[in-house]
Amino acid sequence: MLKHNRYILTILILLFVTPQVESQLLKRQKKSGVQLSIRDNKAAPHIDIQTLTLDENINVPIVESPLSHRKIREYMAEQEKTLQKLKQYGVSQVELQRLGEVIKLTIPVDKLFYPNDTTLYNKVDLLLRPIARYGEEIGMYHILIVVHSDNTGSIEYNLNLTTQRAEQLHRKLKQLGLKTEEVVLYGMGGEEPLTDNHTMEKRKKNRRVEIYLVPGEEMIKLSLRGRLEVK
Repeated sequence: MLKHNRYILTILILLFVTPQVESQLLKRQKKSGVQLSIRDNKAAPHIDIQTLTLDENINVPIVESPLSHRKIREYMAEQEKTLQKLKQYGVSQVELQRLGEVIKLTIPVDKLFYPNDTTLYNKVDLLLRPIARYGEEIGMYHILIVVHSDNTGSIEYNLNLTTQRAEQLHRKLKQLGLKTEEVVLYGMGGEEPLTDNHTMEKRKKNRRVEIYLVPGEEMIKLSLRGRLEVK
């Protein structure tokens, strides 16, 4: 009876849930405007992720297979649980995005850098080393490092400051074990605030680092082969 019920449940998922997931994936692919996908263990046409906008990089590679999407979503959900532990070291938020396929970490700049400087605090290793581990396996992740400022100072100053901070974070992560070259840096200046800059507390909230862990080509291939497992 139990096997029979499982068989019926599988059929229902294929008939009703899978088409809905496919529809969501297709909508996301159209929205990204970038045609980079991996299907049936075949490599997608190469695209230089360094040339893509942040929104485009968050949405590629496309996971076309609904079953692959489910495997990746389950895998990333476990990673998200692990990364929640970094809140004790200063991470303010860990969340899943892109239908559960992408992890976004938000870290207040004040937890990483000296004020108006690109110098990292000495104790950031405790926070950054667990993140660096996600770049140890080549092809498993695309890692996006995004740095924001408040609106204090000129536009040019803030763009330069956030760009240099992103570069410094990348150097530190490599020192801590990051090996992958699939890393894209974005110095955003003060162009994308979370709130207005009218008070000191609000400016502090706008000064932040966002790190995105996006499934890479190797992760998608493993999911298609049924070999994506939580270690």
